[in-house]
Amino acid sequence: MKKLKITLLTLLLGLLFGQSVFAQKNELLDKTMQYVRLHAQDWKLTPEDLADVVVSDQYQNADNKMTNIYLVQRYQGVELYNGILNVHFLPTGKVFHAASRFFPNLSAAITATHPLISASQAVEFALLHLSAEPVSPRLAKKINNNEYVFDKENIAYDDIKVKLCYTVAKDGKVYLVWNVALNWAGGIDYWNIRIDATNGDFLEKNSWTTHCSFQKGQYASPHDCADHQQAVATIASPRKLNAVASYNVFAFPTEAPSFGGRTIVTDPADPTASPYGWHDTNGASGAEFNITRGNNVYAYLDKNANNATDGGEPNGGPTLTFNNPYDGAKEPDSNKLSATTNLFYAVNSMHDVVYKYGFTEAAGNFQSNNYGKGGVGNDHVLAEAQDGSGTDNANFSTPGDGGNGRMQMYLWNRNNGTLCQLNQTSDTTAFETSGASGWASTSTIPTSGQAVLVGDGTGQPTLGCNQPTNDVAGKIALIDRGTCEFGKKALNAQQKGAIGVVICNYEDAFVNMAAGASGAGVTIPVVMLKKAACDLVKQKITQAGVSITLATPPPTGPSQLDGDFDNGIIAHEFAHGISTRLTGGPGSS
Repeated sequence: MKKLKITLLTLLLGLLFGQSVFAQKNELLDKTMQYVRLHAQDWKLTPEDLADVVVSDQYQNADNKMTNIYLVQRYQGVELYNGILNVHFLPTGKVFHAASRFFPNLSAAITATHPLISASQAVEFALLHLSAEPVSPRLAKKINNNEYVFDKENIAYDDIKVKLCYTVAKDGKVYLVWNVALNWAGGIDYWNIRIDATNGDFLEKNSWTTHCSFQKGQYASPHDCADHQQAVATIASPRKLNAVASYNVFAFPTEAPSFGGRTIVTDPADPTASPYGWHDTNGASGAEFNITRGNNVYAYLDKNANNATDGGEPNGGPTLTFNNPYDGAKEPDSNKLSATTNLFYAVNSMHDVVYKYGFTEAAGNFQSNNYGKGGVGNDHVLAEAQDGSGTDNANFSTPGDGGNGRMQMYLWNRNNGTLCQLNQTSDTTAFETSGASGWASTSTIPTSGQAVLVGDGTGQPTLGCNQPTNDVAGKIALIDRGTCEFGKKALNAQQKGAIGVVICNYEDAFVNMAAGASGAGVTIPVVMLKKAACDLVKQKITQAGVSITLATPPPTGPSQLDGDFDNGIIAHEFAHGISTRLTGGPGSS
């Protein structure tokens, strides 16, 4: 009888507490709408613009107790794509910040309200836009008349979600569209493609995949080390969890192999952020996986670039001991197990440290099991080591809360280290350069020729955006950075007979030189010089002319380096997942 009374009391308290939380949420929502109506004129919104609003996300930050409410604008039950209005409350109930992306007088700008093509046809039109075969997809689930899920089959890596919405086009009109969320199997981008729901025309698209550029051909640059160590130093000493897991890794704050060796880290999981350890998924004591898989991340090799594991993940056994060998002088394939372990460790570490700063389950973080703490689960990071879909880069794809984040870590070709040398009896100075990121020649055979500053007779003659009018045939062309794409500058010089190109930066630094639309046609070496070095070469040209040699010494050691050992890149990519989830609320991504 006593036990029954305790049970009834617990149930009653639970109901009262639930009603209290619900009342608090309703009270804040009422305050939100009062605030929005009060400031509607500031945002040029009409009463009709606020007549059909829905809450997409509402959660409280764990650290500062600020409550975040995200509203989505609708018309007749159909959402406006990225039509978000966010209001943030201090614990006192005072509005701390608010911003609106609602479209003023929405109904007047809408061109159509009823779709004339189906969601299935929209998928076909989206595939057609991507130059893929427009296969008719199989319906997996109908959520409602405005929202469908189609089976991924061989079309995509994830099921295809299609939603009817409005979108604001560049012409200022608002079109009725099907938004097709397509993690297309023919590329590395996770696309959102807006297809006109009245005629199937492509209107616009954006990618949930963020691509990055880093200095090529070496592990993290020393001049970046201090900033990165400041950013990651808080990861170094987490509280201990009663577990036995150990990992031989480049442990934070060591950023990469160029800054220190590996160490064995024992029980690194933070008990608040990962209360059951890194290898749990069911929320009970004991690991579900002995491999590099758990609640926050599943790390695996994807050398064949099919967005799935190649198999053979590192296995720590029942003691979760991950101590695979590493030899930096060998090619990446020899270190694939230690690379996957390092990736698993670094992503989990990022998860745990940012959890303390508010990137929790309710805020839309990446976890398979949210342990009843809010948000949508089943969205741990899929971390793909030595991914074969590209080189010299990395990326992170971030669908909304409940969709897996995907991190793709690439191998890096070591074709940097090119030198530009002056060929004078009295001066054979050699300058460090940066290469053209793989789209121009990287031959180890030296290229020598007279240096000449390009000119084209325009108001900006040294920028090389037009073909040179001066003689560059058989010579190495110096071209100033600015205005047009690097690939266009190089191709213009090549077409006039130049045997090499030096891009002169306007600052004493290197930047990534992207190919642009023309780089694929460039077959001559293209390098960049820092401003001070280029100024000296220009001075030599003016004084008496100078011959220079571009040489790419073959690298010592492996021909490629593995980004999975560069914690700076891993942290950078994970941060894209954070910012994408937090912008507009976790449900809007």
